[in-house]
Amino acid sequence: MRTSLLFVAGAALLAPACKWTEFDDLEKETWVSTTKKPNSDSTDFGMAIQRGARASASGGKLVAMGSAEVVFTEITFASNGDATTSPGQNLSDQFGIANLEAQPILLADPATNEVALVMEGVGNQITVFRGEGNLNVIQIFGVQKPDAATFITPPPRLDVADPQVSQPLVAAGDSVFGAHYPMALNPQPRCQLLDEGGTPFQIRGIGAVKLAATDETDPHDVVVWGANGKLLLYPGGVFHGGGTRGPCTGDAHGPLASTTPVDTGFQPGRGSQIVMLDDRYALLVGHQDVGNADSYIALYDLRAMNGGNFEPAPVGNPVTTPDLRTATVLDDGSQKYVVAGYPNATFDGVRAGNVLVYPLDLTTGIDSTPVMTLHDAQPESDQQFGRAVAVTEINGRPAIAVGADNEVFLYFRTALYDDVRQ
Repeated sequence: MRTSLLFVAGAALLAPACKWTEFDDLEKETWVSTTKKPNSDSTDFGMAIQRGARASASGGKLVAMGSAEVVFTEITFASNGDATTSPGQNLSDQFGIANLEAQPILLADPATNEVALVMEGVGNQITVFRGEGNLNVIQIFGVQKPDAATFITPPPRLDVADPQVSQPLVAAGDSVFGAHYPMALNPQPRCQLLDEGGTPFQIRGIGAVKLAATDETDPHDVVVWGANGKLLLYPGGVFHGGGTRGPCTGDAHGPLASTTPVDTGFQPGRGSQIVMLDDRYALLVGHQDVGNADSYIALYDLRAMNGGNFEPAPVGNPVTTPDLRTATVLDDGSQKYVVAGYPNATFDGVRAGNVLVYPLDLTTGIDSTPVMTLHDAQPESDQQFGRAVAVTEINGRPAIAVGADNEVFLYFRTALYDDVRQ
């Protein structure tokens, strides 16, 4: 692990020659900690990162994925910031799976400390690895590549009165699949989603929303961002498929009644995502496929009403800074920020990548002027800084983490928050 200093705004004011967003390897005081590739078979560490524990009164945890050999690693932080790296769970050896895609789907369960990795499996199937500390496998047969996924607490099945727990809902092509664990269901839950005209469409982003219900124990509905740019709303029961278990007649279902689809004006490519806030607001994080740098970040209120219908409404204007890869939200309790990764951005003449942090307000939307830029002080070509971003809790307070080429950065202190270490 390498430790470095991150200059804060006050220091920059006293010494104009210093850039507070850079860090000095000669200093011993640590503002940002970096974890290099652990001793494992993985040759591409930090392709995806995600928070560990939802809440941590002392210390904290971050999870990271490596590829070539697909290895799941946990980085545990002590209350003083010292980091230890787990030996890692080699999923390739254990389950015989292939490499990760360039932008893997790695989710954190809002209801538990679990995470889920959703990826192409061996043969004609999608494999979902889910758990805390050690991942267990769920298989979705008859489909190969996942396009999006979210955790959802679905309503009870039609044939079972017991309440449901948080589970991954996986989208592939024009259909969604409920990933039940540990119970295997036959036939497997599947529901083809139809637009308002009854036509199947390609899914690019998916999220769990509570339209009418707000209690923590209430089930979710589903918001979908299509490749055609439209936002559509569906009942949470699509998780269960059709037949005697769910509402999908003939394994297909149209949008919820009393909802109106909305065209966002941006047609997202694979790897785009929906980040949910407060079970109500959808942060759309969109980019195009390789070779097209067009990008899009926008906030939508999914409970907005128009003429008695739920009709998702934009909050403020979108941010269209090019070369976006991924984004998450930092919430310090008094202010929210969008933390956005641009791994192909040029900094100091080097195509090394950076992270831009935009103020976020649920009433006015996203401020397109970044309040902070993070980058490596010694940028290297194709470093891919910002190819993954996450916010994890350290000593009960949120901290930003950034993935790069075989390296993971955790920012203990920035211009936006004081040192989270004890």
